[in-house]
Amino acid sequence: MVKIAHCTDFSKNSEKALEAILFNFWSFDITIDIIHLVEGDYAKAAARLEAYKKELISSHGTRVAFKVYLFETSEKEALISQLNSEGYYATIAGLEGIGETAGIGSFLEELYKSYLGNMTIVPFWHEIKIENKVLVAVEYENIEEFYAIVQVKNFLDFQFSKLTVLVRVKEDIAQVQVLEIEAFLRKVLPSLEIELLVYNPEICTNFITKGIKEKQLDYYIIFKGDYFDSCIYNMIVNKPAGNTFKERVVRMSTAPEDIHKLKSGDNPLNQINLKLE
Repeated sequence: MVKIAHCTDFSKNSEKALEAILFNFWSFDITIDIIHLVEGDYAKAAARLEAYKKELISSHGTRVAFKVYLFETSEKEALISQLNSEGYYATIAGLEGIGETAGIGSFLEELYKSYLGNMTIVPFWHEIKIENKVLVAVEYENIEEFYAIVQVKNFLDFQFSKLTVLVRVKEDIAQVQVLEIEAFLRKVLPSLEIELLVYNPEICTNFITKGIKEKQLDYYIIFKGDYFDSCIYNMIVNKPAGNTFKERVVRMSTAPEDIHKLKSGDNPLNQINLKLE
């Protein structure tokens, strides 16, 4: 069993994120911690959170366990500290999706920068479905970060995901190196069909921009500290007015020592598993 943190402000965007959690993880063995940062009256927020919990238990309590945590505005650092210390499989938050030039709120921006674990941002316009087109984007020099995908392998299998891997190279590489990357990807995720794209920086940026504009994908999986981490983040923040960001962003964050263990065949990380009925 793994724990998932859901940061909510009770907005429609947060509701969309929770809907995505319950739909995508319905058949998996999870618990969900509902976390709220108070921005107004504490007593009203506490009552609303308790009512929210009762509603969730009433509708989903036979399959998922829920806990709630309330933090005052002055406890923002304590909230982020809990997220970083509780061993969550992922933290999932909603994202504003319409009518504003900035696509990410101030707290979500702080959370994105300060949270050390795996994080998922669900836009309001994200389409929740079974068969998904997923792009994994990584710099060539960080290719071993791909081992972290083992954590979500069962989820990708369950979602019938079509996987495209985009590798950013600063200069052209030899065909033998491309073949080595293909062999590496098959080794890490042998059960998934993978399309490999190896592009220079300019083509990579154009590919990402076009994909977002034309709504070609459902998920972006990126890695904390990689070029695509800042690239996708900046596109969310600086999106043009009237444009909607619909792709779910999954940012993987795995310690170097855990990557080394995964590379050697030892899996020190939580994997999400299907429920045993």
